[in-house]
Amino acid sequence: MNSLELHYHLDDNSHSMNAVVKNKAEAELLKLLFEVAHILDLELDIEFEALKQGGIKDVIKFFKKKKTKKKFEKLLIYFGGIVSGVIINVVADNLNKDKELEELNKVEKKLNIQKLKNDLEKDSLTKQQETVIIDKIVVNINQTHKVQVFKSRFYKTILKESKVYQISSVELDDNYNPTSIEKTIERGKFEKQILETEDLKPVTIEDANIEIVSPVLSHGNMKWKGIYNAKVFSFDLVDSDFKNSVLNRQYSFSNGTSIKCRLEITSTLDENGEELIKEAKVFEVQEVSDGKETHITKKGRHLREIKNQIKIDFKKE
Repeated sequence: MNSLELHYHLDDNSHSMNAVVKNKAEAELLKLLFEVAHILDLELDIEFEALKQGGIKDVIKFFKKKKTKKKFEKLLIYFGGIVSGVIINVVADNLNKDKELEELNKVEKKLNIQKLKNDLEKDSLTKQQETVIIDKIVVNINQTHKVQVFKSRFYKTILKESKVYQISSVELDDNYNPTSIEKTIERGKFEKQILETEDLKPVTIEDANIEIVSPVLSHGNMKWKGIYNAKVFSFDLVDSDFKNSVLNRQYSFSNGTSIKCRLEITSTLDENGEELIKEAKVFEVQEVSDGKETHITKKGRHLREIKNQIKIDFKKE
């Protein structure tokens, strides 16, 4: 078992806080804890123990499930400390603002964390070396989008309770004795944990194939509907040339008609942390296909000419 005490420090030695705020904050905290466990590939059960006196203190217990990989024993031992570092954000700000790390994609960050996990399990490490690895794991986890969103929602909710002036955490042994130095974050720094937007960075897919579910055949700013990667979504058709061609009935749409285009997607996270498309835009429609015939658009012909010209110039060099 691994335990962590989370202490909400309240003004005027109070021992109570708004129940709605606390329940909502704990819901986001629970999502955060499970996401950290998921990132670290740990199968855990998590329990919140009855409150203790002294402000409000939650004791969070982590229990290893049988199918958790045995080779990550040290990771389990340090899990409370990792969670504490993620929640309180004790690692230096300049590390958390590492631009190179921020630019890594999901796969690269996952590989980073996997390497650090493997490094942690080495027998020859000193205590100081283990601490350095744990700090790096915390920094990497703090750079993942879901963790940032759940933590942001947690602090945004806690700010609604004016009595909370500080939050602290400390790891505990089986007898509830502290096994680490208490980490604290003051109310003035809560807002720094809150995201300005929960949206992910826009992603551009070149040569995307979208099956058209519902085209817009009249003037106006209505959205089209299509299927991409087996998901139905609405999008704005930004390609004005193709839009005019559709309005002029140069293309017909039936079941199975698809377009090849440049697609830009902005996603966000729902209440459960699942990605959903917030906004989608279609540019440069190059082809229209009904499954039997493929028609090259004016834009498509133009883009092909540019690509061919680039190839010719490259060969000349």
